[in-house]
Amino acid sequence: VGEVEYSTKEITNKEVEATIKLSEPIEEVEGWEYIKENNILKKTYKENASESIVIKDLAGNENQINVDVLNIDKTLPKIELSKINNANTLDPKVGNKLHEIVLSIKILDDNIQKQVDLKKIDVFVGDVKSNCGKLLKNIKLQEKQLTFDLKLTDIEEEGELKIMFNDNTCKDKAGNENKKTEINTDIKINNTP
Repeated sequence: VGEVEYSTKEITNKEVEATIKLSEPIEEVEGWEYIKENNILKKTYKENASESIVIKDLAGNENQINVDVLNIDKTLPKIELSKINNANTLDPKVGNKLHEIVLSIKILDDNIQKQVDLKKIDVFVGDVKSNCGKLLKNIKLQEKQLTFDLKLTDIEEEGELKIMFNDNTCKDKAGNENKKTEINTDIKINNTP
């Protein structure tokens, strides 16, 4: 009867259109647009779906066609703090400009890419944006997650240490970008001698 063609087979965060080119005229199929002049069926999918449709020609003969749209991903990457390593081993809840702090970060997403925009990561001490040193280390892409260490040095301000991952810090293969995510470290920066 016909084969299914898809507007894309790549991972996407957009709709996917399925088109079935037919070899002969058919009866209408519920949920599908039948374009008689081109002898095609079309349907737009907003989310992943698998279905079998029955196509009847005008003589009443039936054929079954399977349609599988499994490449739509609209899930945004999720950023989490997995571990803190503070060089101040005497009091790990307190940091200062003499001790580096390494935050182990995990980005969860089925289709994550190995890409992080360091310029979109802000470090706050209290309500003040810090000019401390920032360095990404140990970036690893594993199944459904990206892990990396964010090394902070020379933190001169005073107050609670927070990390702000702004919009578009990371992106998945479908084009979904993270939304602004604030992570509180529960570390107090104290540079008072």
